Formats: sequence, C-alpha cells, structure tokens
Amino acid sequence: MHALVPGYLKGSGGSHMVPAPGGSGYICELCAVWMCESCGTQGCDVHHPQVGKWRKTLVHVDKCTRVGEGRWRFDARPLVTASADTSRPHCPTCLGTFKQVQAQQQADEAAAQQAAQRGAAQAAHQWALHTQHAAAQHAAAQQSAQAAQLWAQQAAAQQAQQAAAQQQQRKADKKERKRELRDAAVGVAVETAAEKVAETVAEVVMEKVMETAIDAGVEAVASACTIM
Repeated sequence: MHALVPGYLKGSGGSHMVPAPGGSGYICELCAVWMCESCGTQGCDVHHPQVGKWRKTLVHVDKCTRVGEGRWRFDARPLVTASADTSRPHCPTCLGTFKQVQAQQQADEAAAQQAAQRGAAQAAHQWALHTQHAAAQHAAAQQSAQAAQLWAQQAAAQQAQQAAAQQQQRKADKKERKRELRDAAVGVAVETAAEKVAETVAEVVMEKVMETAIDAGVEAVASACTIM
C-alpha cells in the first residue's frame, strides 16, 4: 500500500521546508512529496535547489537524501497518516499504485460494474415487458382469429340451415300446388261426370216417359177400338 505527502503542507515565506505532520520537525518538500509507504523511499532523484537554506534551525538540508550526501532529522511516521494527494496514481520510486488511487479505481470499477448490471437488468426487464406485450398481442390476435373463425362457421351453418329450410319449403309448396291441381282436376272430372250422369238419367227418364205415354196411348186406342 502506498501514500502521498500532500503538497498543501508547503511552508510560508518561500521556504522549501515544510513542517512535518505532528510538529516533530521539518521535512524537505521536494524530497518527501513522493514517499512509498511500503519501501519508505522518497521519490526525489535530483539535488535540492535550496542548498544551505534552513528554517527555524531544526533541520539543515545540504543535499537530497536520495543522493546520500545530506542529513536531515525528522520523524517519517507522520507521513503514513498524512492526507493523500491523488494527482499522481503511482509512486515514482517503486511504481506501485497508491492506496487512495487504488481504492478510487476499485470504487469506479464497482460503480461501473453496478451501472452495467443495472443497465443489463433494465434491458432484461424492458425485453421481458416487450416479450409479454408481444405475447399478449399474439394471444389477442389468436383469440380474435378464433372468434372470427367461429363466427364464420356459425354464419355458414345458419346459412346452410336457412337454405335447407327454403328448399324444404319450396318442395312443400310444389307438392301443395300439385295437390291443388290434382284436386281441381278431380273436381272438374267429377262435375263433368255428374253432368253426364244427369243428362243420361234425364234421357232415360224421357225415354221411359215417352214409352209409357206411347203405351198408354196404344192401350187407349185399343180400348176405343174394342168399344166400337
């Protein structure tokens, strides 16, 4: 794990000496800005520009300790608890990722993963809703088609029944007309036969009457002749 010494610990008055956190001494800003918490190495590889300058006579910096020519006295333990500067992600000495940056990266990755999961869940939910809507529309279309087919079948059956009933009615009407014609013909024949019978009877009666009259006349003449 790594930590950075923040730049805002810089002292006032143009000094490159900054007070060490905790007040136990002074540290060189240019040498201690980058300090690896794991290896304890400062990330400074150049000479200090303010050679021979010091503040409050607590620390005199001759050279950068990275070079090994200078001496300074300060407690490095407060560096561990100092606030981190996330302007650089890696320690310039060991190239390790600082813990604050690593935590931020992990948080960003977790947030991105959560956002992706939420997006995937939302997309799945939208797709499920779309699928349900499509299924409902398909079911409604099937029901409509079935209802239309049933209505068509019922209409066809009703039309067939009506056609059969009309055909039966036409047959019955035809039979009725035939019967009426037959009855009319029989009536005419009976009437004609009755007239003929009446005429025949009249003729027979007239013949009988004439015969009777003739017979009576003959008898009368005969009787008259006998009397004479």
